[in-house]
Amino acid sequence: RDFIKCDKQDDNAATRLFSAAILKHASGNPSENMGLIMYFFVFGEFVDSYQSRVMSHYNHATIVIRTLIFLEQWRLFLKKQDYLEHLHFISPASYNICQIMGNGLLALMIIHRDHLSKSCPLVPHEHGTHSCEHLYAEMRKLIPDFSMQQAILMAPKLAKLAKTTHQSSAKLSKASYSKSANGYQHAFLDDSVSDFDTKLLSQFPSDQQFSEIYQTASEECNTLWNLLGV
Repeated sequence: RDFIKCDKQDDNAATRLFSAAILKHASGNPSENMGLIMYFFVFGEFVDSYQSRVMSHYNHATIVIRTLIFLEQWRLFLKKQDYLEHLHFISPASYNICQIMGNGLLALMIIHRDHLSKSCPLVPHEHGTHSCEHLYAEMRKLIPDFSMQQAILMAPKLAKLAKTTHQSSAKLSKASYSKSANGYQHAFLDDSVSDFDTKLLSQFPSDQQFSEIYQTASEECNTLWNLLGV
């Protein structure tokens, strides 16, 4: 169900696809699954660059730049070999999302470093649509396939629910990652001060370090392509 007639809003399917268990399973036969292993590794790490609560911004930047370089090298390889992108590359929408997310996170680091207070942390996982997804999840519990009119009619009730939740220790629907075709799953209100190190997330790479990061990411990318035999 994760692949056949899948729910395109099913976060659980995406979570399972990039889980350690799937990567371990694919790694059991590297000669046959090397392409899958690289795909799971590169894009799983890319998601972690936004979602991790404990990763430093130095590592965030390394992963993001490595992913962006990987995508451009992939496209260049297809062009040189006369392979069609629409058959052998991720979708244009996915590519644009990767570009926006990657460059956006790098830009946020520079903005925080150069223009905001030194004590102001950048918490990447809070820069997203999680709050909207919470509301969508609650709406889908009431009406699985709601219309725009129904969404408008549900708005007052959802507003009260969200306000009550933020003002108390209660949570909206709790994430359950084992269910199939279960729509949105999220951890937006699961954070506490202990979930991330604000001091660590207030430290940003210098321009010199960004140059070093680019060099490291480029070398790692070359290693990945060598493993793929390219």
